[in-house]
Amino acid sequence: MHCSMGGPPIVVYLLAVTDDNNEYLATAQTYFCFSSVYATFTRYLHGMIVPEMGPFFLLGLPLVLLGLFVGIKLFNKVDAQKLRKIIYIFMAISGAVMVIK
Repeated sequence: MHCSMGGPPIVVYLLAVTDDNNEYLATAQTYFCFSSVYATFTRYLHGMIVPEMGPFFLLGLPLVLLGLFVGIKLFNKVDAQKLRKIIYIFMAISGAVMVIK
Protein backbone atom coordinates (compact mmCIF):
# COMPACT_ATOMS: atom_id res chain seq x y z
CA MET A 1 0.00 0.00 0.00
CA HIS A 2 1.29 3.41 -0.96
CA CYS A 3 0.98 6.22 1.54
CA SER A 4 2.23 9.76 0.96
CA MET A 5 1.18 13.37 1.24
CA GLY A 6 -0.68 14.59 -1.83
CA GLY A 7 0.37 17.34 -4.17
CA PRO A 8 -1.84 20.28 -3.10
CA PRO A 9 -0.63 20.48 0.54
CA ILE A 10 2.98 20.25 -0.62
CA VAL A 11 2.43 22.92 -3.28
CA VAL A 12 0.93 25.33 -0.73
CA TYR A 13 3.72 24.63 1.74
CA LEU A 14 6.45 25.15 -0.86
CA LEU A 15 4.89 28.41 -2.03
CA ALA A 16 5.11 29.65 1.56
CA VAL A 17 8.71 28.62 2.25
CA THR A 18 10.48 29.41 -1.03
CA ASP A 19 11.59 32.86 -2.14
CA ASP A 20 11.79 32.65 -5.92
CA ASN A 21 10.67 30.59 -8.91
CA ASN A 22 13.87 28.57 -9.25
CA GLU A 23 13.96 27.62 -5.57
CA TYR A 24 10.28 26.64 -5.72
CA LEU A 25 10.74 24.57 -8.88
CA ALA A 26 13.86 22.79 -7.62
CA THR A 27 12.28 21.95 -4.28
CA ALA A 28 9.00 20.78 -5.80
CA GLN A 29 10.74 18.68 -8.44
CA THR A 30 12.96 17.03 -5.84
CA TYR A 31 10.02 16.19 -3.59
CA PHE A 32 7.90 14.78 -6.42
CA CYS A 33 10.84 12.87 -7.89
CA PHE A 34 11.47 10.99 -4.64
CA SER A 35 7.73 10.49 -4.10
CA SER A 36 7.25 9.13 -7.63
CA VAL A 37 10.24 6.78 -7.44
CA TYR A 38 8.95 5.41 -4.12
CA ALA A 39 5.40 5.02 -5.46
CA THR A 40 6.60 3.32 -8.65
CA PHE A 41 8.82 0.90 -6.72
CA THR A 42 5.98 0.08 -4.32
CA ARG A 43 3.58 -0.54 -7.20
CA TYR A 44 6.16 -2.77 -8.88
CA LEU A 45 6.60 -4.83 -5.70
CA HIS A 46 2.83 -5.32 -5.50
CA GLY A 47 2.57 -6.47 -9.12
CA MET A 48 0.78 -3.36 -10.32
CA ILE A 49 3.42 -2.66 -12.99
CA VAL A 50 3.70 -5.41 -15.58
CA PRO A 51 5.74 -5.80 -18.79
CA GLU A 52 2.61 -5.30 -20.91
CA MET A 53 2.68 -1.65 -19.85
CA GLY A 54 5.98 -1.07 -21.68
CA PRO A 55 4.49 -0.02 -25.04
CA PHE A 56 2.20 2.49 -23.32
CA PHE A 57 5.17 3.95 -21.47
CA LEU A 58 7.07 4.33 -24.75
CA LEU A 59 4.01 5.88 -26.41
CA GLY A 60 3.60 8.46 -23.63
CA LEU A 61 7.26 9.35 -23.24
CA PRO A 62 7.46 11.78 -26.21
CA LEU A 63 4.39 13.62 -24.90
CA VAL A 64 5.94 13.92 -21.44
CA LEU A 65 9.12 15.32 -23.00
CA LEU A 66 7.08 17.78 -25.08
CA GLY A 67 5.24 18.92 -21.95
CA LEU A 68 8.56 19.34 -20.15
CA PHE A 69 9.93 21.46 -22.99
CA VAL A 70 6.84 23.69 -23.17
CA GLY A 71 6.70 23.96 -19.37
CA ILE A 72 10.31 25.12 -19.13
CA LYS A 73 9.73 27.75 -21.83
CA LEU A 74 6.66 29.11 -20.05
CA PHE A 75 8.27 28.93 -16.60
CA ASN A 76 11.17 31.10 -17.72
CA LYS A 77 8.74 33.84 -18.84
CA VAL A 78 6.69 34.04 -15.61
CA ASP A 79 7.62 36.15 -12.60
CA ALA A 80 7.12 34.89 -9.03
CA GLN A 81 3.83 36.73 -8.50
CA LYS A 82 2.28 35.37 -11.70
CA LEU A 83 3.56 31.87 -10.95
CA ARG A 84 1.79 31.92 -7.58
CA LYS A 85 -1.46 33.10 -9.19
CA ILE A 86 -1.24 30.38 -11.85
CA ILE A 87 -0.60 27.70 -9.22
CA TYR A 88 -3.54 28.85 -7.09
CA ILE A 89 -5.84 28.91 -10.13
CA PHE A 90 -4.88 25.35 -11.09
CA MET A 91 -5.32 24.21 -7.48
CA ALA A 92 -8.80 25.81 -7.37
CA ILE A 93 -9.80 24.11 -10.64
CA SER A 94 -8.42 20.78 -9.39
CA GLY A 95 -10.32 21.13 -6.12
CA ALA A 96 -13.54 22.00 -7.92
CA VAL A 97 -13.19 18.96 -10.18
CA MET A 98 -12.63 16.70 -7.13
CA VAL A 99 -15.70 18.12 -5.39
CA ILE A 100 -17.86 17.69 -8.50
CA LYS A 101 -16.75 14.09 -9.00
